[in-house]
Amino acid sequence: QKRNSSGSPVAPASVGLTHLSIGTVQSELGHLDAALDSLSAARSVFSKASDRDKHLHSAATATNAAASVRRQQGRLEEALALHRDALGQLVHALGRDHADVADTHKHIAGVCLAMGRREEASEMY
Repeated sequence: QKRNSSGSPVAPASVGLTHLSIGTVQSELGHLDAALDSLSAARSVFSKASDRDKHLHSAATATNAAASVRRQQGRLEEALALHRDALGQLVHALGRDHADVADTHKHIAGVCLAMGRREEASEMY
């Protein structure tokens, strides 16, 4: 079993992907708190991976999914912070010109609009 620098066991990335899939289904079923738990577990697995950079795209996907759940809950400030975090991960992993980066800009703009921040939203397009 793999261990991190402090000697603790590290879950394989496949466990993170499983948590991500479960969280996505839970969100679609409207089980938002359970979805957040699963998505948080996914993010934790990806952040602790020994080859963390290899899994940044998956981590960003889980972060964007958690942001969408927060938006559904009406927790817009948290949603915005999570989407911005995902944006940073995606730019680092994929570069600025990737479609997932553009989608995340769109998500940020949507949250900004929901918050009444039109000017900030327009900067994302």
